[in-house]
Amino acid sequence: MLDLSKIPFKQSPNCRLGGLVPKYIVIHTMQGTFNGTISWFMNPKAQVSAHYLINNVDGKILQMVSLKDKAWHVGRANPISIGVELAGYVEKPYTLTPIMWESCVELCAALCKKFNLSPANIIGHSDPIMRKYGNNHHDPWKQFDFVKFRKQVQAKLDEKTV
Repeated sequence: MLDLSKIPFKQSPNCRLGGLVPKYIVIHTMQGTFNGTISWFMNPKAQVSAHYLINNVDGKILQMVSLKDKAWHVGRANPISIGVELAGYVEKPYTLTPIMWESCVELCAALCKKFNLSPANIIGHSDPIMRKYGNNHHDPWKQFDFVKFRKQVQAKLDEKTV
């Protein structure tokens, strides 16, 4: 199981301290590159952030907001959502890479374990659940197979550690 404490951390100024009580893990597509998104999330004028970013080139994970704090990624659902941004572009399906997918499975399994969440609570930014919180986005990719993804997360949760 991925050790969340070993993930590099770079604090985004775009967050609200305290108050995160996770009910969902929300998957996003950056609509940009890993490094470009880091720069954007470090800009106070952007007023946007996520807890984690994953690079589509090498699968590297970076944490940008503490799991105690609310990242700014899903409007009124921020207090109940952990945000995971995946590098790439919705209109370019090839940017959803196998190495990024695997890192996301590992990360989401560790988060589900830490917060006692079911893989069923891993949703996309476009999920209908998010509509009641004022979200109308269309990410992640249409090719992101949440059924397959949740099964892989559950398999990681079911693995026995030696």
